[in-house]
Amino acid sequence: MAILEVGENHKFKKISKAISESSDQDTIQIYWGKYTESFDCNKKLNIVGVPEDPKDFSTYPIIFTKENEVINFTAESRISNIIFITQSKDLNCKINENELNTLFIKKKIEKERLKNLLSNMKNQETSIIVDSCGCEFLNCYFIGFGKTAVTVNLNSYNQQSQFSYCGFFFGSVGFSVWGKTKTKVCVQKCNFSYNMIGIKGSCFYVNKSKFFENYISGITFSGKSENTIENSKIHKNATGIIGEEKGCLSISNTKINNNTFAGINLNEKSKLFLNKCDISKNADGIILSQKTNLMAVESDFCKNNGDGIFCINNAKITLKTCLLLENKDKGIELQNKSKAFVLQTRIVSNRDVGFFASHSACAKLYESDCIDNFVEVKVLNKATVDLKKNT
Repeated sequence: MAILEVGENHKFKKISKAISESSDQDTIQIYWGKYTESFDCNKKLNIVGVPEDPKDFSTYPIIFTKENEVINFTAESRISNIIFITQSKDLNCKINENELNTLFIKKKIEKERLKNLLSNMKNQETSIIVDSCGCEFLNCYFIGFGKTAVTVNLNSYNQQSQFSYCGFFFGSVGFSVWGKTKTKVCVQKCNFSYNMIGIKGSCFYVNKSKFFENYISGITFSGKSENTIENSKIHKNATGIIGEEKGCLSISNTKINNNTFAGINLNEKSKLFLNKCDISKNADGIILSQKTNLMAVESDFCKNNGDGIFCINNAKITLKTCLLLENKDKGIELQNKSKAFVLQTRIVSNRDVGFFASHSACAKLYESDCIDNFVEVKVLNKATVDLKKNT
């Protein structure tokens, strides 16, 4: 288990050279500097950045990937304390040491310029590829500059990769994960900001992470594999979460607030389970369409600028012990053959209608309170609402 040192004043000047001369279980220490290269890490290594000051991000080693080149991790390795930056001719962006410190203390760097550039990007390749080979990334930062910053491939291997205390910034997608296995990528205490999409794909487990000011969505999930989000905060994105293509997502103990379009937008037969979540102060709390399915328990839909929950085109919701409070439009709105089963739920003080059903929608509202709304219940156009033991 040798230690190989990379840096200006050390034996190796290139990371790729150190990897080629290493053996399984060796440690590669990368000292402060800027390294422009690509490589394939196909050995079980401990790759450690050695910053001059752990609290000063400008002293972390930075690895730049060249245009149309990638870094591959295909073996069970541990990577820590490194900044990865994608170079893109389309963006022609440069970043200096002072800007790095500004970025990581959550201030904005050329935010509007980057947003406009990202929205017009044609080049969306990835710069970092991780096969699901048991890699662990700790305290690493990935700056995409218009590309997908990290892609995890779950089809090649069957070991769980993990990302902890990492940041994903300025990518077309910050973090992309795909596969058809039961193995999930584990993401803990990470930050996804200023991407077009923070996380996109399926087979992920997210815990204690933040999604902030992503320009399309914090998370877009799809595929039939199950995904999980726990104890996280998803706020000030265009849409907090988007469900597509029969995606399946379970969320618990998570705050989804202040998103510009909707807290959650479900499409294309996607499914969502909520437990003890707070969906508040979005444009709409949740929008469901195209045969989507929501089950929510002990969750709050409060003070959204539109509806707490809006359903259209055969959407289906099941609510138990939830709260829909002070939404500026309707508490719950069902349209176009949508269905709802609502049990032991409070629909209170919404500015328009507490519970609205229209165009052949069908609902059962049992043991629930629908009070102090401008109109409590409104039923139109062949819709039906069954009320039992409600107030």
